Amino acid sequence: MTVISDPTALQRLLRLSQPTPHESASERTVDVLVAGCVVPIPEHALSEPLAVLQLATEGHVRLQDYAEAVAWTLGVLAKRGIVELPV
Repeated sequence: MTVISDPTALQRLLRLSQPTPHESASERTVDVLVAGCVVPIPEHALSEPLAVLQLATEGHVRLQDYAEAVAWTLGVLAKRGIVELPV
């Protein structure tokens, strides 16, 4: 089991906390609620998979909607004990 002690630990775990050189260090995040915890997900972490999903749906997926789907997935993983989020 992976224990996540704070919201930024999730970003470090997924190796998303550091933007690539062509991205701003003050990159925007999308705050999502995961198992009662607010987790800021960097937009660059959502961009590529969101683009694929938008192609499949002819562009009918908003960034916030996709981020909420990611949050839902993380919540399911937390309920199953695969990841542990702070309370």
